[in-house]
Amino acid sequence: MKSRVAVLAALSTALALPCLAAAEASSDKPFDAAAALAERQALGRQRAEFDALYANDQAACRERFAVSDCLDAARLRHSAAVDPLIRRQQALDSAERAAKARTAREQAASREAEAGAEAASRGKSSQSATHAGAPPPLVARPRSLPSEEERRQALAERDAKATAQANAQRARQAARRADLAQRQKLAAEQSRERAAKLSDGGRKPAAPLPEPSASAIEQFRAQSQGASAPR
Repeated sequence: MKSRVAVLAALSTALALPCLAAAEASSDKPFDAAAALAERQALGRQRAEFDALYANDQAACRERFAVSDCLDAARLRHSAAVDPLIRRQQALDSAERAAKARTAREQAASREAEAGAEAASRGKSSQSATHAGAPPPLVARPRSLPSEEERRQALAERDAKATAQANAQRARQAARRADLAQRQKLAAEQSRERAAKLSDGGRKPAAPLPEPSASAIEQFRAQSQGASAPR
C-alpha cells in the first residue's frame, strides 16, 4: 500500500511539471537546449525512482499468497507512472530534431546566399580581369563550424542520457536480484518440506507398547520355568 501511494504521488508530480517539448514544438521560439537538458535529467531521476518502487512492489508481492495478481497490479501501476515520462521524452526528442532541422535549413539557405553572392562577385571580377588581362581571384568559401556553446550542450545532453540509462539499468538489476532471492527462498522451503515428508514416510509414528505389570512378569517367569523343567 505504501509503495502504491508513493507511485501515485510521484506520478502526480510528473504530470504537474510543464511539458517543455510540446511548447517548443508549437511555438516559433528557438529551442532552449539548456532547459531541455534539465528536463531530461528530471525525467531520468523520476524514471529511476519509479523503477525502484516497482522493484520493491515485486519483492512485496512475492511474500503474498496471490503472487500473480499482485505482480500484475504492480506492473499496471508502473506503466501508468512511466508512460507519461516516455511521452515527454519523445516530445523532447521531436522538438530537438525539429530545431536541428530548422537550423540546418537556415544554414543551407545562408550558404546558398553566400554562394550566389560569391558567384556574382567572381563574375564581376572575371569581367574586370578579362579587360585587365589578369586571371580572376580565387575566393575561399568559409566553413560553418559548431560554436563552443553548441559543443558544450551536446556533451551535456550525452552525459544526461548516459546517466538516465545507468539509473534505469541499476533499477532493473535490483529487481532481478530481488526476484532471484525470492525464488531461492521458495525453492529452499519446498526442498525442506519434501525432505520432511520423505523422512517420516508420510505416516504418523507408531504408539509405544504398554509396560507389563508385575503379576504378568511373575506369570511369564513361572511359565518359562515350567517349560524348562525336565520331564
